[in-house]
Amino acid sequence: MKKITIGMLKDESFYVEAEGGKFVITPRVGKDYPGVSVDFVPDNEDKKAVSNPRILFEKPQGGKLRALVWNHPYVEDYTTKLECWDNQ
Repeated sequence: MKKITIGMLKDESFYVEAEGGKFVITPRVGKDYPGVSVDFVPDNEDKKAVSNPRILFEKPQGGKLRALVWNHPYVEDYTTKLECWDNQ
């Protein structure tokens, strides 16, 4: 089994190395939108891209748990929004 590298970054994020890049996991501690962001940062980044593959999993205050997905390198805003069931 290949050894997996996990490390901390300066901004309280941490990363997990993967083939072709690394996952960067960042806590989102805003009062109104707490959650966690997972970005895949490729080793060979496209300099023209405005975003990397990303999933933001958050629970807006007063709203449903949701996942926002960035799935296009040339679109700055998220491309998919998934709302989860209301389990409150």
